Amino acid sequence: MNIIVVAWSLFLSFIATGLTLSEISAEQPHQDKKTNYVVVSLVPADDPYDRAADLLVRRHRAKKIRGKVNELNAISTALQKQKPEYVAFVVRPESIDINFANQILKMATKIDDDPFVDFAYGIISGRNADAALQLVKASNPEAEKRKPTISQFGVAGKTFPKSMKQKSVWPLRKGSVPITSCLSRGATDETRDSTFIKETLPTLDESPILLLASHGYPDGLVGGPKAVDIRGRNFQGTVALNIACYTGVTKYWFENDWKSRTVKKREVKPEESFCLQMLDNGVAAYMAYVCPRPAGPTMMGDAMLLASSGQTVGEYWRQHLNSVVLAHLLSGSDEVATKPVADGQAVETNMTPAKIVLTMSTGGVLFGDPTYQPFEAKPDSDPRLCTVTSKDNRYRAQAKVTTSLFHFYAGEPLNYWNERRPAFRLETTVKINEANIDDVRLVESSMGDVSYRLVAAVEKHRGQNLVRVKATFERPQKMDKLRALMKNGLSGTFEITTGSKGKADRPQKIVRHKVSR
Repeated sequence: MNIIVVAWSLFLSFIATGLTLSEISAEQPHQDKKTNYVVVSLVPADDPYDRAADLLVRRHRAKKIRGKVNELNAISTALQKQKPEYVAFVVRPESIDINFANQILKMATKIDDDPFVDFAYGIISGRNADAALQLVKASNPEAEKRKPTISQFGVAGKTFPKSMKQKSVWPLRKGSVPITSCLSRGATDETRDSTFIKETLPTLDESPILLLASHGYPDGLVGGPKAVDIRGRNFQGTVALNIACYTGVTKYWFENDWKSRTVKKREVKPEESFCLQMLDNGVAAYMAYVCPRPAGPTMMGDAMLLASSGQTVGEYWRQHLNSVVLAHLLSGSDEVATKPVADGQAVETNMTPAKIVLTMSTGGVLFGDPTYQPFEAKPDSDPRLCTVTSKDNRYRAQAKVTTSLFHFYAGEPLNYWNERRPAFRLETTVKINEANIDDVRLVESSMGDVSYRLVAAVEKHRGQNLVRVKATFERPQKMDKLRALMKNGLSGTFEITTGSKGKADRPQKIVRHKVSR
């Protein structure tokens, strides 16, 4: 009798959630070690999009929280109690914009009292409920891991002699990743190479990693593929990263209208949204921005890290967001700084380049199940090497960027030198025994005796105390200095002091230095 009651209760729950028996039986709960996973459903229980939430709940034996997009404070309180490792937000596409991205990011930094992102998260959405469900299914954890290769489609500009396709490898510290680069000539939509785009796009199908690079708008890449061009492509299981601005927009977006000097809220049709079309095409994870994207080539380095680190896409994205947080700390804020954006508000004028890119930096979105682990780890592959020694309450961390693709990792997209000039960065993370720091200093660097700015802050994560450190330098003007850095790498030694006995003031959570030579 009890078995019948349980079976009947399960059947009724499937009907209530809209999740069919065929969908639920297609995938069994994941058998790896249990993670603290929360599914936040921002749709009503009778909304078809909630089927995607229920599939994630079953996959991860996750806790489900239901809320409303306009009442995220209640969700934040619930997550602070749960302290999750991973969170998936199921939401309809019309709810996603820069304000939503900023709210979720801020929420993710408020689980504890440090300024960094406390859980890995992803957004589950799509053109319709079936597309959202497909996005979850595309990241089946039981699927066989693929060999990481990169397919890149970039727009090379009008000065490029002709469109071309070439194969090469991008080096890691140990090993390399094969890449096929498709470079399309034409700087504008009017001058784009339509024939090359049409012939090349089919070769990108089923790419393990797809990297898209150009300027962008919600309908696609300027001078490159649009939503209509990629319709019907098979990106099943692909992890896609899009450098182009606005290519994470699912419906509403904001643009500065310089004629009226006001912000304009705009809308893209579902069939013209590049993001929705990518999700329709079967990607397992899609990373893009709902606003202008400031980081440029650093996402190429991100693609390399995904290919070699063995991380989940959510943990990779959490590390990406922590770099954004660190940039805000270096700018003088004690947390990631965001401002609401509204239709008709005045455009801020006289902003420095550094302030402009910091404003853009928080609009990134990862679409997909954050626990998806697409590739196996490649040992000793990370071009960012850090060697740590310690004695008593002092740690010395020797950090170095070691790759010929120097600008992927040492280029500084978010903290301009003196707010306006290009900069290089040296960024690393050091595990310490204590929960606070007294001081952090840069004691030497391959840049020589030059001015620098430094920020360091402690992240308390999963029982570990981590010091995140970043130093920036003005990019040298002389080519011989640049060539030497590209050949030998950027390196430096940080000295971290913790828990000094007899120290009168309290240990610091954030340390900043501006050293002028």
